[in-house]
Amino acid sequence: MRIFLASSRESALDMRRIAKLLKGHETLPWDAPGAFPPGTYPLHDLLKISREVDAAVFIFSEDDKIWYRDSEWRTPRDNVLMEYGLFVGRLGPEQALICRKGKAKTPTDLMGLVHVDISAGKAKAARTEIKDWLSKLKEKHGVSAHPRLAQQYVRVLPGNREDLEALYRERKNSARNVDILAVALSGALTEIAGDEENTLLRRVLFDKVQVRMIFVSPASGYVRQRAIEDGVLPTQLQCSLKDSVRHTCEVYGRFKRLYDEVKKQPGGFKRESMGSLEIRATDFCPYFTVFRTDDSVLWGIYTAATQGLRSSVIEVQKSHDRLFRQILGHFDSLWQVGGLSRNPDDTWLLKCDRFQPPTLNEALAAKLLAVEDCGGLRPARTSVGQRRE
Repeated sequence: MRIFLASSRESALDMRRIAKLLKGHETLPWDAPGAFPPGTYPLHDLLKISREVDAAVFIFSEDDKIWYRDSEWRTPRDNVLMEYGLFVGRLGPEQALICRKGKAKTPTDLMGLVHVDISAGKAKAARTEIKDWLSKLKEKHGVSAHPRLAQQYVRVLPGNREDLEALYRERKNSARNVDILAVALSGALTEIAGDEENTLLRRVLFDKVQVRMIFVSPASGYVRQRAIEDGVLPTQLQCSLKDSVRHTCEVYGRFKRLYDEVKKQPGGFKRESMGSLEIRATDFCPYFTVFRTDDSVLWGIYTAATQGLRSSVIEVQKSHDRLFRQILGHFDSLWQVGGLSRNPDDTWLLKCDRFQPPTLNEALAAKLLAVEDCGGLRPARTSVGQRRE
């Protein structure tokens, strides 16, 4: 398993001692080289780490003095408390272990929570309890004790794509590299176009974030097939794809206004801090959805028996190098091939990078919105608009 370790700087020695007890597992101390690269936001790095580890250990020591209701108390460092809350929200309380040293005051919400006491004279009991905790984690994950097999390279996420919207949103707004492929991108595009804080767009302008998005063109011959598989009329799916074109235009409008506002400000923005955002339409069958954020891919399957939004989602980590590269290779292939004229330069709808301000391909947008309804067969065994269960 991969385990994150957090402590104050003053408690780093205790963290090292606990790391030795975790021998056989990959540990990531907060002060490990590369954990928080220069020029990055620590919170974004913490969110990324929380998605990549299987468990975490936090040292609650008597680091700071505070006054609480007319009495002086000792309390853990505030950032350790914040990090515990972040990781316990991601991993669950069973996988976020508190190691308490001394009588540090902690929030009342944590009163009664079982922890490991690493105070002086209790080292032997602490070793036993930590080993017990590791053993239970292995049973829960169903992994081998061998450290190379203990990491979860591939897992099926609970629920379906409708249930995972919050996860998609969080990852999209915290990652440095985002690649999204789907039949339609109305949901993601609507969110970006309606975000008053311009979260993702600002990160593209100021934080070198790279975003690529692909959806199926309303003119694609694949529309008829996927509509029948989804249990809707081809015209219904085609309307959804035209909505994706409209939402792309809305994203452009918001992005252009933001870009122009920033450019007018004193100092504006530095081009070396800019990332890129590009949205393309393809004529080709996507086969499956891809939601790549940094070193993780959420891989959604399209089948003839189930609507895309109700299909299973598989998470693949970069650690599973072969499968990870195969999925991204599929994305890159569609990105390079294009489709409308087999020339990728003719498939982009929106583009912005350090050398080009937000630009909308107005001719292509107008062409896609003017595509005639494909009509076609009524979906078998399904009434108009009814979802297939």
